[in-house]
Formats: sequence, structure tokens, C-alpha cells
Amino acid sequence: METSKMTIQKQELPKRISVSQINAFLSCPRRFQFSYIKHLKEITRSAQLNTGTLAHEMIAKGQFDHPTDDNIDGMLKIAQEFLTQYDPKEEKLVEHKLRGTVCGMEAVGVFDVIYPNLAKGIDWKSGKQSPYAKISHDLQSYFYALLYEQNFNREINEIIFVFFGDNSVYIPKIQSDNFRAKCEKRIQDVIDVAYNPEAEYPKKTSVLCGYCGYSAICEMFG
Repeated sequence: METSKMTIQKQELPKRISVSQINAFLSCPRRFQFSYIKHLKEITRSAQLNTGTLAHEMIAKGQFDHPTDDNIDGMLKIAQEFLTQYDPKEEKLVEHKLRGTVCGMEAVGVFDVIYPNLAKGIDWKSGKQSPYAKISHDLQSYFYALLYEQNFNREINEIIFVFFGDNSVYIPKIQSDNFRAKCEKRIQDVIDVAYNPEAEYPKKTSVLCGYCGYSAICEMFG
């Protein structure tokens, strides 16, 4: 894997940490820099991301039919079917923002669905479940578990990732002390590097470059 380095002068680091920031840095430090330090807009955005965003918005509004797009309609039907296991009268929070601290930093996260009385959270994923993305989901589950527990003053029982791409689910072992310790260390490692005023943000060349909204800008820096 090739890397090239680019440094910036007097960089202003994010004051809050989020799962999106962590994932951006792990996928490519330069992507993290472009998005969260330089605040550059993506020049291109994949069709899958746009489709997933629309599906999330419709689910949050309780809309489970899309008459003109079979792909989106399929996502909506998977979400609708998954939610049928819960009592419709059960209190449900959608697109619920939580604030707190993670590894000593101010943190913010948004649950797609929370059932507060059941201490359960749901996160919709537009793609397929992949072993390569497992660490990302594990870190997100730990991050969100901490925020949930700080906001609701109780442990969360379960966080469920629902994948529309293959209609599968993944439930991390968030009750495991070993699982939590590994996730905490991984996030702390990211903070120690990414949120350092002297940090460098090298490009990480991978197959993901072809889907990156910053690919055209990135080429300018080699």
C-alpha cells in the first residue's frame, strides 16, 4: 500500500469527535483532513450514498414505499419488516442525537432508532455486511453505547446493525469488557494521531479511492 504525505499550516482540529471522523481517518487520513480540518466539500458523491441517505430520511418519517425506485423501495421494505418485531406502542426515538464524552473528548452521535425502554438501538446500513467493515461497526457500537449510557443513565442492552444490501444483521458484543477495552484503545489511538496539532495526514491508496468524493482534489497533491 502506497502512502504520500501532505502537511498543513496552523491546522484547526475538530473540537468534537464523531464516528464519521474516526471512520474517515481509518479509511484515509487525508480524507479526514479534507473533510474535518479543511472543511472541503466532496466534488463527487456515489449514487449508493445518495440512495442510502434518501432511504434513511424516508424511514425516519415512517414512509416505507417508493413507487419509482425499486432499490430504495427494497431498503424501505427491509426496515419495515425488521421493525415489526417491536410493539408499535413501544416508545421509539428516530434520528436521535446524543452528546457526551468518548475517550476524554466531547462527542456526538445520531442513532437511527432507539427504543429507550428496551435499551436497544438500531443503525441502518445501505450496503452489504462485510468482514472488512467489522471494525468500523464495532467502534461505532462502542461509541454509541457510551453516549447512550451517559444520556439515559443505564447500560444499553443491544445495538443492531441492519444491512439493506443483503438483508442481514450484525450485533456486536457490547456487553463484553474485552470488546469494550479493544474499542476504547482503537479510538484512543486514532485520537492520539489524528487530533495532534503536529499531525501529518498521508494519502492511503486503496480500492476506496475510486469512490472517494475527494479523488480529484487528492490527485493535485500526488
